[in-house]
Amino acid sequence: QMNTGIYNSAGRKSRLKVKYFPNDNLHLQAGVRYRTTVDAPLLVDAWNWTDWRMTGDPLDTYTLSLDFTAYADDSDIAEPQEGISAEGLTRGVSAEYFSGVDWRRLGTFPERIANVERIEPTIDHPSTSSNWAGLSFNDRFAARYNGYIIVPTSGRYVFTLDSDDGSRMTIGDREIIINDGIHGMRKRSSEVIQLEAGELYPMTVEYFEYRYGAGLRLLYQSGETSGQQRIVPSSMLRTEATLQCRIPVSDG
Repeated sequence: QMNTGIYNSAGRKSRLKVKYFPNDNLHLQAGVRYRTTVDAPLLVDAWNWTDWRMTGDPLDTYTLSLDFTAYADDSDIAEPQEGISAEGLTRGVSAEYFSGVDWRRLGTFPERIANVERIEPTIDHPSTSSNWAGLSFNDRFAARYNGYIIVPTSGRYVFTLDSDDGSRMTIGDREIIINDGIHGMRKRSSEVIQLEAGELYPMTVEYFEYRYGAGLRLLYQSGETSGQQRIVPSSMLRTEATLQCRIPVSDG
């Protein structure tokens, strides 16, 4: 039971069930996305920050279910790359793969030519114990993806890395996700980030696979996805790499 006050679960999914007495004037404040039901009917299906006050017959008792992910009031504002235009850039990201990397945690990438260099439309490698497409190795390797994020609509975005093993993501010079170490497929998300439509935001994703299963997926959430996680599409990715990079070099 809860009487008055604000329930705020910053940065993590939460589920709250409470017996509500309307004369207590319960004040709810939730962010990013939440669904609120009182005895089954959907009352609120909201995106971004919303305040909601419930009223009713003081003689009645209601059961309130609140399922949401909430964040701080102010989203981080990313800085776009200046002096560059999306025109002439290729959709997707440039990908480099280095075999023979025996990491347990993310480290310094080898100062040598990658075993495989290519452009990939998305970062979407579901978990598997087999080789990823185009690679001749599936254990003890590292990967680095460079490019730009470009969004169709200004607003708040949340990015997620789902990986086995370690991964991290930076936008500009800021590390926004760290999912390091040896583990199975596991998701780690950024805070809410404010991005402006049409701007280019430099991004890097780094990854390593130690052994057994390997997987890496870059997802996002926004108002346009109704808070659902989706793979970052090629329409939101750009690279300055040339098409020749699609041809794998010798992977020794």
